[in-house]
Amino acid sequence: MISSLRSVSIVILATATLSAGFGCNRDPNIRKQKYLESGNRFVHNGKPREAIIQYLNALKIDHNFAEAHYQLGRIYLQMGSSNAAYNELSTTVDLKPSDVHARLDLGNLEMGAGLVEPAEEQARAVLALEPDNPDALVLRAGVESHMGKNEDALKDVRRALALDPNSAAFHISLAVLLGNDEQSIPTATQELQRAIALDSKNETPHMILGSLYERQRNYPLALQEVQTAVALAPKDLQARKNLAGVYYRSGNHRAAEDTLYKATEDFSDTPAGAQLLSDYYFQSGQYSEAQSAYSNLTFNHPRSNELQFAYARILVILHQDGKASKIAAQLTKDTPSNPEVQILNSSIFLNQGKVDEAYRLMLRAVTTSADDPQLQVALGRVSLQKRDFDTALRSFREAIRLEPNSFDAAAGIAQLADLKQDNSMLLEISQKTLDRNPNYASAFMWRATAEANLKEFDKAERDYQTALANGVSDDAALVGLGKIRLLQGRTAEGTALLEKALQHNPSSIDAVQQLISVNLADKQPQQAVQLVNQQIARLPNDASLYSLLASLDLSLKDFAGARDAAQKAIQLNPTDEQSIQYQATAESSLGNPTAALNLWQAWISTHPADSDAHLLAGQSAQQAGDLPHAVSLYRKSIQLAPDRSALAKNNLAFLLADSGKNLDEALIYAKSARSSMPSAGGTADTLGWVYFQQGQYQLAREQFLDALKATPDDPEVVFHMGLTLSRLGDKPNALAYLKKASAMANGSPVSQKANDAIASLP
Repeated sequence: MISSLRSVSIVILATATLSAGFGCNRDPNIRKQKYLESGNRFVHNGKPREAIIQYLNALKIDHNFAEAHYQLGRIYLQMGSSNAAYNELSTTVDLKPSDVHARLDLGNLEMGAGLVEPAEEQARAVLALEPDNPDALVLRAGVESHMGKNEDALKDVRRALALDPNSAAFHISLAVLLGNDEQSIPTATQELQRAIALDSKNETPHMILGSLYERQRNYPLALQEVQTAVALAPKDLQARKNLAGVYYRSGNHRAAEDTLYKATEDFSDTPAGAQLLSDYYFQSGQYSEAQSAYSNLTFNHPRSNELQFAYARILVILHQDGKASKIAAQLTKDTPSNPEVQILNSSIFLNQGKVDEAYRLMLRAVTTSADDPQLQVALGRVSLQKRDFDTALRSFREAIRLEPNSFDAAAGIAQLADLKQDNSMLLEISQKTLDRNPNYASAFMWRATAEANLKEFDKAERDYQTALANGVSDDAALVGLGKIRLLQGRTAEGTALLEKALQHNPSSIDAVQQLISVNLADKQPQQAVQLVNQQIARLPNDASLYSLLASLDLSLKDFAGARDAAQKAIQLNPTDEQSIQYQATAESSLGNPTAALNLWQAWISTHPADSDAHLLAGQSAQQAGDLPHAVSLYRKSIQLAPDRSALAKNNLAFLLADSGKNLDEALIYAKSARSSMPSAGGTADTLGWVYFQQGQYQLAREQFLDALKATPDDPEVVFHMGLTLSRLGDKPNALAYLKKASAMANGSPVSQKANDAIASLP
């Protein structure tokens, strides 16, 4: 019996144990806690991605589990995923307002993004809970420093140090504040040395020391400190960038380039690392060098999608769309939902003149991932090229809603305002951007542009100077200041500023254009040509300079020079439609309209939806005497852009009228063109010619009178008036007009027609 009782007891105990186990597994609070603890262990073992899975599992059980949101936010912070970190930390604070650590992490993230007011709110909330929290005091000090309240900031950091004198981070914060004052640099240096003594493995004080030494032009010590920072933190990309920067500014450009090349290799699995060297080359205009370097990098690291993307980006800039498309196709296959790859494909379409395809691609991408600010910005930019300003503005504003500190979106709105010449919009986006980041140099540039447009020159000059002080590229601000001087009539000062801008940046087309305008205003066109040729000697591969030269040569009627310059521009940038127009104009002026037509036909073969190209091709065909082809091209131009095809309608109407066929259709097109361009003499002449061919001579006479008011020296209009007066029986005036047309046309076909008409007068 005893044996049996013991067996029953064991069974009961085992059953109870199993039941307890099953009960625990069913308890959601225990399950979510286990996922949390598992995630924490993965973090401790250096496996963040595995930790993320566990924290997400915990949140599937309890979406309001504040601690899981917090830990997830911390991992995203470590991985550099700022938007994801922001969302998780914000959720944590909403769920648990008393979580001091979450508030501090969120506040520091907001401060780093320039969101000063939200960061201040977090600091204030923590100090309300814990008045002596030193981390909150330092966070508030950062806010105060950003707002220019340096004394208050110093007071808060010193109070934090009094509470925790052994915090290396607080000594670093004090050093940064002291470093704002040149006279306090020795004290700042001492604070950084204390930080190093407290935390010898921290690279940050070494980097800041390096910047202080560099400000004192002590490049050997600056290099020593930054090299130490790199040795302490070989996986810190910013340390590598700082080292390259010190090399470059000390004059050792080769060492800077080598440092960036090595960093790009070492960080080729990250977007920022893979693009590091290309950013350097772009800033210095070394596009060929960029292509060569990335050709080698992708060959040596064939599995790095990030390097492939950076290489494709270079190829797009160089308009090597065939190579770029091959890389983009593979990237699309590997990462079809990657926003950057979709944007890359869009850029290739734009290079090929396929604006509609790029637009549709971005619309699809945004529809799939509407909460991606990067895609919203890209859609906005494509919409600007399509001149769909409503979609552009909506997209940029949505990007800012998703990412309040999106300077790319703000820049897009500024560009839109500039295109629309909407100074109110430009002032508004400038101020909103400066509210988020009071030191953002580009926003000062935008505001200065609007102020200059409004002739508020004193305000504009202050903003240009502030932009310079805050690190905007010297050439951009100097060009702005130069424009102001020119508008004020202070030509010598303006010219000096523009020339200084060119010294800073030889590729500043804006500076060159402004200087050309000065030369032309002074009636010195040859000096303008000389200036452009000097710039070409400095930058022989800059297509925009050759395009400028072609434009100048055309204005000087140097058609052979214009043709050669335009050809070179097209060779360097095959997608430069403006240069194709310059070459076509030069060819036509040289008596080669067929060559001009061939140029446009080649362009249309790759840009079949370009209505302007069809119009210009039609004009070339008309000049070449291929009238049926011209009619076909004008019809296609109208079909592609019926709302902005007034010139194509006018030309088509004239050809139809001249042939004496389809006069009803010709009248429709002529009236439409006249309505769109009521002050143009050409549209009046065309409508008059249609009326003439219909036998409505009185209506024709009225139109020719309007045409003569606008273009009194056009022999063809004078000829048309003479013919019309002859039909109305006014022989004396008809004879006068026909003789005048013959003399004005001077042996041309119009002159011959006028002579024939004179001979046939009764």
